[in-house]
Amino acid sequence: MTNSVNSRYIENLYNDGATKPIDDDVSTYEIQLPSWYDEAKFKRGQQFYQANRPGIVTAALCGLISVLAIPSILEILIFTRRSSSPMTAYKRYVLTILHTTNWYDEELKPGSKSWKSLEYVRRIHAASGKQANKQNSKMLVSQKDVAITQFGFVGFVALSYQMLGIRYDEAGMEGFVHFWRTIGYMLGLEDRFNICTEDLASSKQRMTLVLEQILRPALQTVSTEFVQMTNAMIDGLWCVNTFLDYNAFMFLTRRLAGVPGHYYWKDEPTNDGSTQPAYEKMGWHSRYILCMILYINEVLLYVPIIRCLAGEARSLPVEDASKMAIPEWYDEAKFKRAQEFYKRNAFAITLAAFYGLIAVMAVPSVLNVLMFTKKSSTPVTAYRRYLLTILHFTIWYRDDLAPGTRFWRSLMYTRRAHDSASKRASAATEGMIISQRDMVLVQFSFAGFVVLKPEMLGIQGSDRDMDDFIHFWRVVGFMLGIRDEYNLCTADSATSKSRIQLVQDQMMRPALNSPSDDYYRMTKVMLDGMWYYNVTLDYEALLFFTSRLTGVSGYGFLEHERKDQLKVAGPVTYEKLSWYSRFIVGRLVQLHEEGLKSALVRWLVNLQLQFSVLVGICYLPLLAAIKFGWKNAVVKMPK
Repeated sequence: MTNSVNSRYIENLYNDGATKPIDDDVSTYEIQLPSWYDEAKFKRGQQFYQANRPGIVTAALCGLISVLAIPSILEILIFTRRSSSPMTAYKRYVLTILHTTNWYDEELKPGSKSWKSLEYVRRIHAASGKQANKQNSKMLVSQKDVAITQFGFVGFVALSYQMLGIRYDEAGMEGFVHFWRTIGYMLGLEDRFNICTEDLASSKQRMTLVLEQILRPALQTVSTEFVQMTNAMIDGLWCVNTFLDYNAFMFLTRRLAGVPGHYYWKDEPTNDGSTQPAYEKMGWHSRYILCMILYINEVLLYVPIIRCLAGEARSLPVEDASKMAIPEWYDEAKFKRAQEFYKRNAFAITLAAFYGLIAVMAVPSVLNVLMFTKKSSTPVTAYRRYLLTILHFTIWYRDDLAPGTRFWRSLMYTRRAHDSASKRASAATEGMIISQRDMVLVQFSFAGFVVLKPEMLGIQGSDRDMDDFIHFWRVVGFMLGIRDEYNLCTADSATSKSRIQLVQDQMMRPALNSPSDDYYRMTKVMLDGMWYYNVTLDYEALLFFTSRLTGVSGYGFLEHERKDQLKVAGPVTYEKLSWYSRFIVGRLVQLHEEGLKSALVRWLVNLQLQFSVLVGICYLPLLAAIKFGWKNAVVKMPK
């Protein structure tokens, strides 16, 4: 019976649905929850989105592209003139992103942000349809058009989740379909036209019919207007995501829709018996973007730590400070051995953390919170903030971990500060928090380079030392509110190193490849302030050295590095530095990679560091006192 009903779905959609507007009278209706609404299912749908955000966002963009291929929908969009140029398309589709994000994140009840958003969107659809109908009686926002648009948000997720890096679970997918059934109803869809039904199997049948009989044929022969409008959308949204490329996303959309000739992997069905896939006709840049998207969707998003950090960890705040406790897997012997490892390599590990802080500021979510707090936006505030950071982690490396100790008080202070900053940022700007993801990236800044690049930093130790160091940062990360499933450092050193490598390659390096103007401003302020603690700090040299550690292309120093990079990246950045910055880079490389191999050199620089922390920060910060005044120059741990 269900199959028979669904087989008539397309017929009903084209007959009754194509002529029935979404709302006859926009001024009289009130939106309401459907009688079949299931709050638990709806929230499971929201959770499914949070767990699979990257894939679902990609699916929605491809869905919107496919929907533009439907002439009746495209005509209305052209008529409104709200997405015909990159600028207007940017405003329209960013607003669409904000609306849908609101629906996914907020509770659905009268008066809520989600409820008001749905009311606004429904009124806009109805008003646009009435205006278009006045000009041309054949133009309207119909039940058919809204049902097809609904497919754009849910269809590819339900039918092609494997190609999008979406982790399938039946309850989650049922919740997601119920979510969009509810949204469709509240946007004016009648149940008989709603692409999402009371059960998952029936919903997939409807989606398959829409895909095979409506969208796939439409995508095979597109109009000139479609090309213009889609280009405007991609060009406008490029400001949001520079990975957007018209040809790459057209291929991706057609591949998801099963259009013949749009296959990529060697073992993938060709759909049409052709021997040359359509992507081979694309330019090199489009092919590169396509390859990266497919690699992310079909490889990286199946790596647990990448899934977590790209998905739900972005929206989960740090744990409440009141929950701080020593983890049950804490190993005191390993923890103390890690502290001894630090003492033998204090200078190199401290500088590694400094380079890590420079790197992590390139991540927009981290930088946004730093700018919001205004505690490091001037040289004097940056001086105080980052010297206090040095004092904190110096205590962590040297004191006992037990309730009531300086170590414990320091962790509690740091955790409360993060919690407070996160709540204030969220209150000021929706969605701006210190998330689990942000904390993991900060954890990378302190531990990542030590684990991945000990030779480039001059760190001397054994495999057991590194295992102990990873355990140390696993404990500290846990006590600062990082959940075990996101913690970069695990019970196994190999797994930890793999996680750290992925974070460097997939998050830190891309961020440093194209940092924002705010990044340059904030790092310049940080280093200008810190110069009064250490006059050898040079802005250009430290940014260069950090990019070199992270493996950013074009940042070679040693002759073989520069020769290799000349082949792929053109002139290396080193040659553009001032003579002084080049001198500092040379001394840093020489000290890290040669000088610190000597036990005597390590002893001397470790002693110098200890003196500068104990005396130069807390008691006799002479240069800083001259510049900032004695009160601002002296930095001590909060009591």
